[in-house]
Amino acid sequence: MSTWPSEITAHGNAGKVDRRQGDQKEDHQARRSSFHGLCGFSDPFEFATSMRLVANFDFDVMLEAKAKDLALVLLRPDLLRYAPDVAGRFGIFPTEMGELADEETSAMEEDRP
Repeated sequence: MSTWPSEITAHGNAGKVDRRQGDQKEDHQARRSSFHGLCGFSDPFEFATSMRLVANFDFDVMLEAKAKDLALVLLRPDLLRYAPDVAGRFGIFPTEMGELADEETSAMEEDRP
């Protein structure tokens, strides 16, 4: 963190969630976060929940994901779809949905092998 700017910055990432063999009676054991790796993308629901919890604070957000820029390209329209209040906080508004959807489609096509 010594290399980060002095302003308040939120750094968040989501650990991978994987399915492991577990006791079927206790499903919470079958689904665990794997803290040894980053998730490829950001979960829009988790992100929105986190942003709502700190809505009264002013800070920058650094998004960290294996998919890098693609994670952000996919998160922005998802925020408009599922959490427009959070999207507005980041300057993303419904009038941009068409453009964001096109960018999302294009990015997904470019990401295919």
